[in-house]
Amino acid sequence: MTNSDISVGAEYWQLSIHDWREILALGTGAEGGPDEPPKFKVLRGRPDVPLSGTPLLDLEEAGGGVPATGPRTQDLEGPDELTALLHYSFGFSRVVLGPADIWPHHRFVASARCFFPTEMYVCAREGSGVPAGVYHYDPLHHRLVLLREGDWTGLLAQASGTRFDGATYVLALTSMFWKNAFRYRHYSYRLCAQEAGLVSGNVLAVAEALGLHGHVHYQFLDEPVNRLLGLSPGTESTMSLVALRPDTSDAHGEPAPEREQNGELLAQEIPPLTQDWAGPWRQSDREAWSLTLGMDANSMLESTGAFTWHVPPVPSGDRHTTPVTLPHAPERRMPLSEALRRRHSGEIMFNPLPEDMPAATLAGIVRDVQSPYPSDTGPTPYPRLFMIVNAVDGIDPGLYEAVPGTDTLEQLPSRPVPELLEELSVIPPSVNLHSANTILYLVSDHESALRRLGNRSYRVLTQDAGVVAQRVSTRCGSLGFAARIHNGLAAEALERALGLPEGRQAPLFQIVVGRRRNNGQYEPEILF
Repeated sequence: MTNSDISVGAEYWQLSIHDWREILALGTGAEGGPDEPPKFKVLRGRPDVPLSGTPLLDLEEAGGGVPATGPRTQDLEGPDELTALLHYSFGFSRVVLGPADIWPHHRFVASARCFFPTEMYVCAREGSGVPAGVYHYDPLHHRLVLLREGDWTGLLAQASGTRFDGATYVLALTSMFWKNAFRYRHYSYRLCAQEAGLVSGNVLAVAEALGLHGHVHYQFLDEPVNRLLGLSPGTESTMSLVALRPDTSDAHGEPAPEREQNGELLAQEIPPLTQDWAGPWRQSDREAWSLTLGMDANSMLESTGAFTWHVPPVPSGDRHTTPVTLPHAPERRMPLSEALRRRHSGEIMFNPLPEDMPAATLAGIVRDVQSPYPSDTGPTPYPRLFMIVNAVDGIDPGLYEAVPGTDTLEQLPSRPVPELLEELSVIPPSVNLHSANTILYLVSDHESALRRLGNRSYRVLTQDAGVVAQRVSTRCGSLGFAARIHNGLAAEALERALGLPEGRQAPLFQIVVGRRRNNGQYEPEILF
């Protein structure tokens, strides 16, 4: 089977979004047992490159995610730039000590139960602050581990069917499936794709603050890229590439005119490489998470001729709506670095404080989060942004859709919010929707994307929605609110409430927003 056999992807779309109880009922693992892998992947037997200095403590935002006062911090260069880029993109940010320390290790991006299946690799050129080479980023020790010497960006460009002219770095974001699948089994593919998208969104925001310009590549030849990084087949796979360059031109984002590339032949040009991991990594029977492995194997691209350069945007349909103009958002925002340190998913059982949010704060969270970012699949991001307004001072409770590029919400016809929340709540709950200020939903046209992108559409659309979800999460942090990404949702009931065409558009993220309660935890930040 291949990426074009879309029956595989269609089944997983249905199982993971609508029938998630069934997919979890096939089996789950237990935390704390011998099968649980370490929280950090540490490589042995290879040269390490400590990253220089202390990451900049006040990283101002350039505009895309969390606008802030002050100049861009683009005077950094070389080692200092790379240090800040990697630390704030996916660094180890804080520990949790106290009565709720079951998941003590946290980074700047949310992760289901803090398993962090995403790994980050850096393909660096000369002048990037480290010798040209391919590296693994070790956030626990804030260092790079050298995998291959030399400039390999040319090979990545061939595998992506594009140009990386002028790119200082190309980051590869991978999913190490077993770091999540030991617990979530077949459902793990969804969680891995979500997290990879959150990390991509964070990379773009941090890069912009540093004066770098990013371009996300969701389409590439998997075999040569995975071989370049030394990934173990069926254990870890590359989910996206993010090319970063210091100027505003985007030549590396255009399809290259060179001949069509074959993945198997290109992989033969790469010497073999094996990674040696420290710590216990006891993978159980792969049949227990075969759907995750199946989605990965059947999403591979073998030829650049199979790439799709433009995916149609999500159709919105025609409905009777009532426009509502958002008020001005707060003008002054904290630095991106501080917003990332304050980003929080709420307590384990998230029960937000039952108090109103100012309408200007809601505007600060949702305005422009759908602003475009460069990618190889067209006018990203794709998802529609819906929200249930529950307790926002100045905006009537109800169901709304944000109109991208405007200050307008469209109010949709709906039943009273308490009734709607009751129908959308799941049992047993880990969040209290009734005390949340707002619940946001990111919805994409998976049916169209499946036809255009094949099975790979699942990870493309999920990662794309993750870029928007990270913007929302970071903005909530900057404004003193927690944002819990919660997949336990009644998808069919939500689709009926939103008036979505049956079987075509799917909710990819549910983000519950509210204020945290005091819980006696001590959460010291990790500062170098």
